[in-house]
Amino acid sequence: MSGTNLRVSNSRAANETAVRREVRSAGNEDGRPMTQVDQAVQAINLGILEGRYAPGQRLIETELTREIGVSRNTLRAALRRLAADGLVQIEDFRGAMVARPSRKEMRDLFEVREALEGLAARRSATNIIRPGLRQRAEAVGRPLLVSRKLTPKPEEHLWENRQFHDLILELADNTHLGRVLDQLLMPVFQRAFFRVYDASLYRKSVSDHRLILNAVLAGDGPAAEDAMRAHVRWTATLAENIPDSLFRPD
Repeated sequence: MSGTNLRVSNSRAANETAVRREVRSAGNEDGRPMTQVDQAVQAINLGILEGRYAPGQRLIETELTREIGVSRNTLRAALRRLAADGLVQIEDFRGAMVARPSRKEMRDLFEVREALEGLAARRSATNIIRPGLRQRAEAVGRPLLVSRKLTPKPEEHLWENRQFHDLILELADNTHLGRVLDQLLMPVFQRAFFRVYDASLYRKSVSDHRLILNAVLAGDGPAAEDAMRAHVRWTATLAENIPDSLFRPD
């Protein structure tokens, strides 16, 4: 085996070990220990969100069972669950592949996200008078909005963006909002985001978040909702620049 192939092999082995460690150290949101099917669902979902499994890519069972460390029956149960959530498509004689949405589906999803995230922002502003929530919002939100001289890497910004939106959902305190919004994540958009990300986009995103948080802290529900809706609409315009190759025809 050449030195190059050895490095590739070692890198793949390290990645498989990291995936297994990550999924097995976690639990369900309700505190229950994760089943093997849960672990497989989480690992594949993470791979889709990170762009390791691209839209339209076939998911090879032998490779996935080795990477995740589960049986073929467990993997198939996980793929069926992901198919029910719209992240995976299962076709006769071809097996499973990462779902490739149409542009209409993307626009429809952003329309729903705008309404739901606007609702979350409004509820957050209404709830901010509850004991401890203002302190929580300040402690978590403010550090995410600090101006930086250097633009963070795309993956860093995506993580910070998720932390901010998760904070708004936490303050909204609605059991179903977070669950529904998680089902409306756009892996195809998150992957393509790396192609359009630059300093101006980063500054615009942080500026929007600052407006939202200030409205929440002021207890101004309508202003918080308006700011969040505008932010989601702006994000939707970015999605229009995603290459056609990542979508299936409408």
